[in-house]
Amino acid sequence: MIRLFFCLVLSSMIISFTQSYSQQTARSTPSGTGYLEYLPPDYFTNPTKKYPVLFFLHGLGETGNGSAADLEKVKANGPPKLIQAGSKMCFTVNGVQECFIVISPQLSPSAGGWWPSVLQPFFDYVLNGSQNYRIDKSRVYLTGLSLGGQGVYIGLGETSDVFAAGAVIAGFNNGNGCTISSRKIPVWGFHGESDGTIPYVTGITEFSKIRGCTTPSATAELKWTSYPGVGHNSWDNAYTTDHSVQSPLNVYEWLLTKSKTSTANAFPVANAGADQTISLASATINLAGSGSDSDGTVVGYDWTKVSGPAVTFTNSNTSLLGVSAFSVGTYIFRLTVTDNSGATASDDVTVTVSSSANIALGRPTYTSSNENVSLSGGRAVDGNTTTRWSSQFSDGQWIYVDLGAPISISRVKIIWETAAALNYKIQVSNDTNTWTDVRTVTANNSLTNDLIGLSGNGRYVRMYGSARKTTYGFSIYEFEVYGTGVNSPPIANAGLDQTIYLPTNSINLSGSGSDADGTIVAYQWSQVSGPALTITNSASSSLSLNGMVSGNYTFRLTVTDNLGATAVDNVSIAVNQTIGGNLALGKTTFTSSAEAWYLTGNSAVDGNASSRWSSQFSDSQWIYVDLGSSANVNRVKIVWEFATASNYKIQISDDAIAWMDLQVVSGNASLTNDFTGLNGAGRYVRMLGLTRRTMFGYSIYEFEIYGFFTSSAVTAAARTTTTEPSANLTIDESPVDEKIGLAFLERTYLGEGDYSVRIFNKDANEIFNGKWNIDLYNSIFSEAGLYFFHILKSGQRIDSGKLVIVDNR
Repeated sequence: MIRLFFCLVLSSMIISFTQSYSQQTARSTPSGTGYLEYLPPDYFTNPTKKYPVLFFLHGLGETGNGSAADLEKVKANGPPKLIQAGSKMCFTVNGVQECFIVISPQLSPSAGGWWPSVLQPFFDYVLNGSQNYRIDKSRVYLTGLSLGGQGVYIGLGETSDVFAAGAVIAGFNNGNGCTISSRKIPVWGFHGESDGTIPYVTGITEFSKIRGCTTPSATAELKWTSYPGVGHNSWDNAYTTDHSVQSPLNVYEWLLTKSKTSTANAFPVANAGADQTISLASATINLAGSGSDSDGTVVGYDWTKVSGPAVTFTNSNTSLLGVSAFSVGTYIFRLTVTDNSGATASDDVTVTVSSSANIALGRPTYTSSNENVSLSGGRAVDGNTTTRWSSQFSDGQWIYVDLGAPISISRVKIIWETAAALNYKIQVSNDTNTWTDVRTVTANNSLTNDLIGLSGNGRYVRMYGSARKTTYGFSIYEFEVYGTGVNSPPIANAGLDQTIYLPTNSINLSGSGSDADGTIVAYQWSQVSGPALTITNSASSSLSLNGMVSGNYTFRLTVTDNLGATAVDNVSIAVNQTIGGNLALGKTTFTSSAEAWYLTGNSAVDGNASSRWSSQFSDSQWIYVDLGSSANVNRVKIVWEFATASNYKIQISDDAIAWMDLQVVSGNASLTNDFTGLNGAGRYVRMLGLTRRTMFGYSIYEFEIYGFFTSSAVTAAARTTTTEPSANLTIDESPVDEKIGLAFLERTYLGEGDYSVRIFNKDANEIFNGKWNIDLYNSIFSEAGLYFFHILKSGQRIDSGKLVIVDNR
């Protein structure tokens, strides 16, 4: 009994000690702010070690009085929830494991928000107060969600400058963009694109107040991640501790790369590329590595061989290593990158060289049956030993692979699941009708059969299972075929040649590769010609180009197949200066409506990024610009205020009646839309708003149009003069745009109040400017046709519209 009691006590002590790693302790500051305290697993066993600290600010639903009971609410989301579930908040960055102290205060409902008066004393207490937390003051981080996201903006910009970095999830109301910019604080923002509580456009607009600040301009790293189809709870994605959502660094690892100490340098990141298996017949391969540095640049590359037989290196001090003179065996090569501060990081890549390659990898398969749709034949040749093909539960089942061409077969390797074959045959064929046995296996008792020394030739290789080992079917993780034959070279496609117009100076190239008898294992882009620029993702199928200038560029895509053969293709990019500047600048505009007298259409073409046109609060609103004469339009840029269009069209017309679509936009979520490569001719260019993104109207800071005129603009000397009036001219009411303006013109107007009218003919020549009365009707509209009018009060346009005058004779 005594022994039993001792064992029970000891067991409970061990359990309690283990659980304490994920416990959060309820604490309170002297002023009464309750908070959850989480300390790293080795905090008490490493009494001299200092730790990074992560402050977490909760949302509106987790407010409370700070008591131990109410603090349980704070565990609903974010890091406190993860800690409650067992996370130790330990992460490895550049080979070094770091564990966070996590501090999660609770906001009182009466406080109304995470204001500086709440945050500043709390930060001071944790960082410098009586608890004497062992905090690395150069690595203090702030994150929060929803209301706490607003709190992050406040904490970074309105409390002491102590934070090395911040992460904002579903944040809003950032009034501190330029302060955060001046403090050079890296910030990562996250938002769900279907957020119905804090709209996505609000989140990105507020985050952009840091990125868009010019006094001073933002120089710290700013990242933005959006989640299509995700609502307000974007924190479920943002706070994941693995790499299933954010990769290569999750948010915690990213934070750990930032330091407030000016002399602290974030380590670079090395990537030696994916592991490869090649045939000895491949004389040379290229290993495409890369390096990145969050707070500087990578200035050096160095490749070394860690293990394996002798080889020959070429360009070992560049990112692209050439390796030749292989022998059969396994090689490990190491890439070491050095940043501009002298810090280094390394990554290894394994290259397996066989006498012959697994030529079944990724090839088409055919089966007698499948246990279900998820256990298809392709799973047995995908190179993944956790996926499998499984037949129905009967004997006489088979799987064969199409190698694409006749191959001399020397080896077949099968990795079975538990449901293996007892008796089976390996067969070859050139037509799938006549099969030749190359190996017969009986009484198999192994889950891995590596059949070597085979002799057979054929395009198709089959495993024919005659007897099962279990009551289930035949189930194979990997069906590998080795041999020799003629390797068809791959095909590279760098994409179509393109033309862009400045100031657009970036573009993404989407290349592809195909291989009739194998798979593409590597992509590599290089610049063949053209001015200097910034290239990223050069070792993937998609290439990002930035910082382009006027000129002609050529880029080359090289693809490599699984047997080491390569192919190349070039693509040309012409970067042109936009011809003629902004053709809309200062031109006459016409709108469906205006929210207020000072938010008129001319404010969208005045070159002033702080003035704007805004429509009434309904869909189907528009603004168009009269360019003065016909122009070829190749680019349209719209800079939106917060009230953007979700769906809209850019249209062009010769007469402002019949419109042709230049660009149809659906699901717009950006505040700047820059459309290049357009092709249309006309005098009038219109934004036709179909669906608003907000409850407000459509609001545009600048509506810019680029291209070149096809004829000279009409001069003042060409204006039409009024001649004989015609009593037979009347207004055709059906195409009239503005009922308010029409009623204004139709009534007798004797000039009371400070109102005036401007009227333009179809050539945008002003034919009247002054006080209006109905007797002026026939003398102004001297001939049938299209007219435009503005109504002004105190010199400011308050209304505008279009009239079509018809001749009734």
